[in-house]
Amino acid sequence: MTWRDPARRPGDPSGVKQMRGLFISNVVPWPLAAGDKIRAYHLVRAAAKVMDLTLVCFAYDEGEQRDLDAVAPLVRESFLVPRETCRYRTAAQLPRARRILAGLRGYLHPTRPVLFDAWESKEAQQLVQRLACRRFDVAFVEWLGGMPLLGSLENARRFVNLNDVLYRRLKYRLTRTRPDRLTPLEGLEYLKLRRLERRLARLPYEFLVCSEPDRQAIGGGPRVWVVPNGVESLPALPAPTDASNECLLLFIGEMSYAPNVDAVTFFARRVFPTIRRANPLARFMVVGRNPVDVVRALDDGSAITVTGAVSSVQPYLEKASVVVIPIRYGGGTRLKILEAMGHGRAVVSTSVGVEGIDARPEEHLLIADGPDSFAQACLRLTRDSRLRARLTAAAYRLVRTRYEWDSIERRVQEIILGDHAEPPGAEQNGARREHGLAAKTMRDIG
Repeated sequence: MTWRDPARRPGDPSGVKQMRGLFISNVVPWPLAAGDKIRAYHLVRAAAKVMDLTLVCFAYDEGEQRDLDAVAPLVRESFLVPRETCRYRTAAQLPRARRILAGLRGYLHPTRPVLFDAWESKEAQQLVQRLACRRFDVAFVEWLGGMPLLGSLENARRFVNLNDVLYRRLKYRLTRTRPDRLTPLEGLEYLKLRRLERRLARLPYEFLVCSEPDRQAIGGGPRVWVVPNGVESLPALPAPTDASNECLLLFIGEMSYAPNVDAVTFFARRVFPTIRRANPLARFMVVGRNPVDVVRALDDGSAITVTGAVSSVQPYLEKASVVVIPIRYGGGTRLKILEAMGHGRAVVSTSVGVEGIDARPEEHLLIADGPDSFAQACLRLTRDSRLRARLTAAAYRLVRTRYEWDSIERRVQEIILGDHAEPPGAEQNGARREHGLAAKTMRDIG
C-alpha cells in the first residue's frame, strides 16, 4: 500500500504498484449543496489521493451526468447507475395490486430491513461483479443500503459509511408521533433496524461514523472509526452582526429530511412566538432545498420566511443574528452548526443538535432543550453583544483546529493506509458465538 502523488493523474506510469479502490455512492457527490453530497465528496477526494479510485454512483436523472463530470478528474473512472433500476422504482411500474404486494413482502420479512429492498439493483450488482475482477484493495459504500454490493469483494478491505444510525431516528418518530398516525409496519421496521445496526461492529467490515454516540450505537469496537463532518478551510473570523435592532434567526438544512422538518416546525410553533412577544422585530428564516408542504405552510410573508433552494447560504449567514439548531432526533454531525461557527455566527442548539461536536455550553454556544429555555437562550444572545463575541470567537477557533475538511481527509487517509484493525481476542466459545451472530446478520443483509 503506497501513497499516490496527488499531482500524478490516475493511470500515469509509476515504478510502484498503486492501491486500487472502489467507491459506491447513493448520490452523485456534486454539487456540494447537501450534507450527504458534501461528505461523499470529501471521502472520495481523500481516497483518490492515496489510490486509483473507481467511482460508482446512483443517479435520479440523466442530468446528473454533468455533475459526475465535475468529480471525474479525481478518479480513474466513473459509472452512473439509474435509480430507476432499484427494486422499488421498478415495482412502481407494476399494477397497483402487485405493487402493494411487493411492498408488503419487503416490510413483512421477519429480519431483513426494507432498506435493502429499496436499493436492490440488478444493474448495480452486475456492474460491481464485473469490476470485481480488477481485484480492488479497498472498497467503500457510502450508505447502509449499499452493503449487499460489497458481497462480491471479499478480498478487499471493505468500508461502510454511516451518515446516521437509522434505528435511533425511527425510535424518536415512534415515541413522539400519535399512535393513529403510525402503522405496525413502522414498529416492525424499527425492530429489524435495531437488531441489525447493533450488530454491525461484529461483521467483517469497517465502518465510518460521524460521532462517538453513533459509534457506540452500532456496538463500538476497533473496526468502527469516527470521522466527523467538516467545513472547507476558513477565512479570517468575520465581523459580528448587530442584533440590537433587527433579530434574524436562521435555520439551514435539507427541508425534506424528517429531523429538519420536525426541528423547524417545533421552533416556529413553540419557540418563536415567545421570542416575538419579547421582540416584535424578530424574524425566522428557513433556508434549504425541497421544503415539504408542512414547512412551506410556516411562511407567513412577514415574520417567517421559507426560501427553498438558494445558490449560496453565505449571504444568509452574514445577515443572521443567531443560527438555531432545534434538532430533536437523528444522528451524525451537524454540518449546519459547523458552517455557522465557521462564519462567526452565534448558535443555540439542543443537546441532540450538537451531538458529535466537541463544543461546550457557555464556551462555544448555548444549549437548550425545552421551548421556553430555547427562546430565552436566543433572546439572551441577541441582547448581549459581549456574549455573542466571546462564543463566536471560541467556536471559530474550535472549528478551525478540529473540523476543517483538509485535516479530516488526512484522517481518512491514515485509516485507509493503516493496518487492518482486528477485534480483541476472545474465548473460543465466545468467538464461535460471535461468528454465528455475524453469519445471521450477513444473511439479513443479503
